[in-house]
Amino acid sequence: MSTLLIVEADAEIAYLYRALFRLHQIFVCPDTRAAIEFLHYHRPDLVITDIPLPPGRALRFLNYIRLQSAMWHIPVIGVSTDELVQHRAHTMGLDAFLPKPLNIPHLLSTVLHLLNREKSAGNSRMQEALDEYLDAYQRVYGRYPNLRWVGSYIMLGKERLDEARLKAETRRLHDQRAERENQALAET
Repeated sequence: MSTLLIVEADAEIAYLYRALFRLHQIFVCPDTRAAIEFLHYHRPDLVITDIPLPPGRALRFLNYIRLQSAMWHIPVIGVSTDELVQHRAHTMGLDAFLPKPLNIPHLLSTVLHLLNREKSAGNSRMQEALDEYLDAYQRVYGRYPNLRWVGSYIMLGKERLDEARLKAETRRLHDQRAERENQALAET
């Protein structure tokens, strides 16, 4: 299950997105101001934003995402009735552009493609961080933790671990092991 942020003022279209992506966690914001507020606290796996006429606010919203170190990689799909936006889509920072009215099969395949691209890009780094964590955990506790890989993060019980958190926990486990070894040496 992925997290999708939908920026859409039209309640009927927002309902359509919720129905189409019901197997994902969906957050709908009616405008870019609410979306930016949402992004202060959450990191979606993908953003779908309506680009109203004129596209100035949408461009500022895209710039906000692309300039944040924790968000620049999030795929963004722009949706608009404005055909000029389609020609400027990539220079605006969009990963994909879909014209209105929406072609539902094309929307679904675009979302699937971008979500899979995002997961595979970070997948090897996350796998490496996870392998190091599991090794360190096993060396300290003599067993492996009960983990679940959920999209772009790992669940350890109710605790959510992303790549950075896994690396920090690995360092903590290495320090804990080193401290135990030093204590054992001091006792001999």
